[in-house]
Amino acid sequence: MGTVSGARFGNIWSAFEARYLRSDLESEAGSVPALVQLQGAGWPSATLVRLFWWHIARAEPLLRAVFLDHLVCLRSAGVNNLTPSMAASAVREQLRKTGEEWGTETIERYSQAVLSTLRDLEILQGKGKKSWAPYFLPVEAFAFLAFALHLEVPSGAGLLSHPDWELFFLTVHDVEALFVEAHTRHLLEYHAAGSIVRLSFPSSNLSNYTMVLAAS
Repeated sequence: MGTVSGARFGNIWSAFEARYLRSDLESEAGSVPALVQLQGAGWPSATLVRLFWWHIARAEPLLRAVFLDHLVCLRSAGVNNLTPSMAASAVREQLRKTGEEWGTETIERYSQAVLSTLRDLEILQGKGKKSWAPYFLPVEAFAFLAFALHLEVPSGAGLLSHPDWELFFLTVHDVEALFVEAHTRHLLEYHAAGSIVRLSFPSSNLSNYTMVLAAS
């Protein structure tokens, strides 16, 4: 995974803060206050950007659907280069599913914004022609997400197959491997026997767990 330059990360953080920070700070359990903690603790910018992507995808249902239901399918089919017309086609198809009607110019602007966002978050690469960037999820970021998702889905088995992992191109096998690595790193406790999965964390709330991760 490449590193995000200081100037570029500053621009990403400023845009993220302006759009998502204020509303999420109203909730102590929100993920953005935890991201502020991690930034203050000096977490690598490239790791924080992974967490930004998760938060943005959950806050923007259309972007999430376009990505998971359309663009990821192109990636799985071996399509490496994404063009604006491909993105626009994905947006149109998703709008048809929801029954929404947008004008051509609006669709084109939104499609360009989708590609730019994915490039800024290092999911795509290239200024002109966009292609899929080499990608992986650091185990510390995985542990943060696992805790946040565990608050919603207490079932260990349910957490293994949570659809949010697809935002990072992770299969169930990949998720299992990351849980084992996080367990080895003492970031959480993970035990699996067949279909029975037991999972525990060294904290009961996201803010305290963030402090654990910041110190790891």
